[in-house]
Amino acid sequence: MLKRTTSWGFSLGVSSAILMTTVFASVGEESLTTVVHAAAEKTLSEEEAIALAKKQLMLSGEYKLEMAKLEDSYEHLWQKAMWNSIWNKKDGGSIYVQQDARTGTIWNYTYPVAEEDLGSNEKKLTEDQTIQVATQFLERVATEEERSRLSKPNEYPDPYVNYYSAKKGTIVNFTRIENGIPFLENGFRFRVGSNGEVIGFERHWSEGKLPDASKVIEITEAEKKWDEGAFPSFFYKDMSSRVQKESESYQLVYDFQRIDPQVVDAITGKMLDS
Repeated sequence: MLKRTTSWGFSLGVSSAILMTTVFASVGEESLTTVVHAAAEKTLSEEEAIALAKKQLMLSGEYKLEMAKLEDSYEHLWQKAMWNSIWNKKDGGSIYVQQDARTGTIWNYTYPVAEEDLGSNEKKLTEDQTIQVATQFLERVATEEERSRLSKPNEYPDPYVNYYSAKKGTIVNFTRIENGIPFLENGFRFRVGSNGEVIGFERHWSEGKLPDASKVIEITEAEKKWDEGAFPSFFYKDMSSRVQKESESYQLVYDFQRIDPQVVDAITGKMLDS
């Protein structure tokens, strides 16, 4: 097996080449559940990780594994080691896959091709078709239990929307819901190309304990705290990155900086900065 000593990462917004239609076929509910519990707490071997990637992504014989590498350096980012792999397709293009090294769960998936390959057909898919493509992919990379705790597609704003704004494809975002409360930074995010394929996928799923939602203060009290304690700063601001202009988009604004109290802790009622 070819091994590389240089480290490499995933560009989470790159595009996709052509996937076989069978990639979007449904799989049994038991398959991913088996994947998630297969490894317990031990680190998967290369052979186990490869087998689980092929099973979840339904990679047929036209995909050849170029390399697989266990990366412990992702501990600071994901709090877990990851198996990284590259799969080459016979007629061109490569798939990049990132998996939890203990469970084999897919955390990132990208399929890079030239951006111009998607540009000519950018409006080919309807919104419903785009959501259907993402939903079918979701059924293979998330358990039934995880999917039961998700919002409707694009029900809540994507906190990473600025990252994706300049990239090809259409974003479909499923937000994690706990106790009826959205967890905006958690969920599953897809980038679907106009060719009807998932060209980028990310899992964001925190495993730590969440606060007790039964102890929150009333919204009227939170509003009072915000009225009394939240305040922005007054300054000149370069708005080019927000309004997508080239340069010299300067405005006088009232805006919150990191040191400005702006958030009400829903349990203690204290004002917090960002």
